[in-house]
Amino acid sequence: MPGTEMLFLEPDPKAPSGYLEATKYGMMISKSIHFKADSLELTEDGKSAINRVADKLLSIRQDAGKIRLVGFSDSQASTDESKALGLAMANVVATELRKRNVNTGYIYSFGDALPLDEDSTPYGRERNRRVQVWIVP
Repeated sequence: MPGTEMLFLEPDPKAPSGYLEATKYGMMISKSIHFKADSLELTEDGKSAINRVADKLLSIRQDAGKIRLVGFSDSQASTDESKALGLAMANVVATELRKRNVNTGYIYSFGDALPLDEDSTPYGRERNRRVQVWIVP
């Protein structure tokens, strides 16, 4: 399933310590489930990614680890608002996964930390507004 390969990643030295702790020893199931710029609405690719992630997670033994959702936003708002937005997006993903019979675990938000792109364009903001899915022992 493209986009749902299990990835072991080297820690990003720029990552917040909370992110490193939340994902320690984990495997990333999805790098990015994206949302439209300035919205809590999933992109078409984001909707497809949720289906792929749900299929992958349902194929893994339920005791393989805890599912962690990590939300990120763009930097168009204050730090607190960015964290709240990342949390809201992670909750949208959690709701969608539960609809597909996937039990979700911890939800985190790191706001505008670790951007994938510049926030100067709608495309860049859309790329930065994302949720990662991890499975952690």
